[in-house]
Amino acid sequence: MSSFKSILLPTDFSDYSKYARAYAISLCREFKAKLLALHVLEDPVYPIDTTPFGFSPVQFVRERRDSAEKELEKVVEEIAKEGIETESLIVEGKPFVQIITVAREREVDLIVIGTHGRTGLSHYLLGSVTEKVVRKAPCPVLTVRKHGQEFVLP
Repeated sequence: MSSFKSILLPTDFSDYSKYARAYAISLCREFKAKLLALHVLEDPVYPIDTTPFGFSPVQFVRERRDSAEKELEKVVEEIAKEGIETESLIVEGKPFVQIITVAREREVDLIVIGTHGRTGLSHYLLGSVTEKVVRKAPCPVLTVRKHGQEFVLP
């Protein structure tokens, strides 16, 4: 097994991402690797005419980004307390595409990503960012499921 020098941790700030973060921290500590915490802002879909509702798409995007920056800052601070060298990055686009793009561009050695563990109809309807990352990633991917999840056969 080769050594990991950089690990990518995509996060959507969910509990599933928190479990993945614990594994990423442990691996970074073990291999003295740098951690790149990534959040992807998915492109929003707007109603055709929002003016009667007083909705400002520009303000909405700005507020979403500000909120994501604050949340990611908390994640980075928590990881830094563990003595792990950490960098953060926020990008916009389709999550699985951006995760793979960042992994390639940054030449990361490992992606550690949480999974909701959906099966059946919910998996079919919602898709799986994690599954697409696993299939297309340029490096190994460690998927982490939340403890206590029950596997249900489709």
